[in-house]
Amino acid sequence: MPHEIVSLDGHIVDSLTLSKVLDLIQLHGGAYEISRFHIGATRSDSSHAEIKVSAERAEQLESILHLIGQHGAARRTIQAKYAPAPADGVFPDGFYSTTNLESFVRIGDNWLPVRYIEMDCGITVRTDREGSSAACIPIHRIKKGDQIVVGDEGVRVTPPPRNDPSDLFSFMGSEVSSERPKELIVEAVIEGMKETHAGGKKILFVGGPAIVHTGAARHLEAIIVRGIPTCYSRGMRSPRMTLASNGALRRCVRLRAATKRIFFPPACVSFILR
Repeated sequence: MPHEIVSLDGHIVDSLTLSKVLDLIQLHGGAYEISRFHIGATRSDSSHAEIKVSAERAEQLESILHLIGQHGAARRTIQAKYAPAPADGVFPDGFYSTTNLESFVRIGDNWLPVRYIEMDCGITVRTDREGSSAACIPIHRIKKGDQIVVGDEGVRVTPPPRNDPSDLFSFMGSEVSSERPKELIVEAVIEGMKETHAGGKKILFVGGPAIVHTGAARHLEAIIVRGIPTCYSRGMRSPRMTLASNGALRRCVRLRAATKRIFFPPACVSFILR
């Protein structure tokens, strides 16, 4: 049966990274054996696990290794592979698509950090007199001949950091997109909104498209009508941040009910409490 050894390092227990990796292996028809496991002695210490991953077919194993690699499961030391971009704005076949987790690529004897990391981009490798370097690159910046990492061999990502469990809203400070227990997050947001509203403080609702994509627009309407959020924004990263009062949003809701169109900025469930 085809198999390969992968390793996980970091706060892999309390961040649930180890559990996610093992679940993914089984979910996709593979099997695992933990050959080595060391748990950090204190909260600040990292843990280390080595896992033997096996599957019925080599193609199935490769698919599983790719999936768990997105959560930090690194293969044994192997060189990253790269290929030239065939044209401006075109990635080569099989290019490695980045996450927004801290990432490294193996070039020569070194693990090079990937600079400017962001999600759903490629990795370009450049070599000059000072040596090799790796950087995240979006598709519109690709130039013909750029050396782009292909496949996930020789690529390693760092699992997300451990959040402080004593901070109810610590997940909001994370810049990393990862799977989170949704029920607990929603409950924490609700409790925070209640406390903030009861204390006469302001709540800023930050807008984004996810609220419409998930079919939750009617729930946004409900809290607008109740007057819970105080003001609204299209998004904190917008160069011209647009704010709207609750009264203005209520009028938009009434207009939407009459015309069946959405006039307020669709928004994701992210709040900045003040």
